Amino acid sequence: MIEIEKKYKLSKQRFDILKEVFESDLLDEYREENTLYTGGTLSNVEVLRSRTINSVGGARMYVLTYKGEAETFPDGVKSRKEIEISPDVNPEEFLKCLGYVPSLFYEKKRIDHKPIGTTLSLDELPFGYYMEIEGDKNSIFTIEHRLKDRLGMVLDVEMYSYPALTQIYGKSVNGIPQARFS
Repeated sequence: MIEIEKKYKLSKQRFDILKEVFESDLLDEYREENTLYTGGTLSNVEVLRSRTINSVGGARMYVLTYKGEAETFPDGVKSRKEIEISPDVNPEEFLKCLGYVPSLFYEKKRIDHKPIGTTLSLDELPFGYYMEIEGDKNSIFTIEHRLKDRLGMVLDVEMYSYPALTQIYGKSVNGIPQARFS
């Protein structure tokens, strides 16, 4: 699969407005714990991530994801190869057995809205509020224009990934950049 997305930095006020606008259509609210790994044959532009998803209802799921090198376009849209495995068993021990070691950790609270052909996610991280729109380029720009027309919002594109933002705003614990909720 090829992941195509665009990320936006939001103020708390805009985050709350969007959450309220989409509240009746929101599909899921959950908290994620994301650990990135280095080692093995990964290059410095590839990502190996272990994700634990904790739903508001208490269910827990694990997802192991590989992401290839990202191609970023001048309009802020990013495209990259993505492969996910969703086992019911925590993959951390599996990764450690293969020689991978944690290199970064961040948490986020996510609320998803799924208009036709896209996923719009409102994310709260320990260092700020963001929105991601994932889908094809036309769908991303359509939603962007609808938000501008209906809510008067001109959105600030965020060019950095959550791991890069964690390195900037997170705290180092035992040499590993981390962003955790208190």
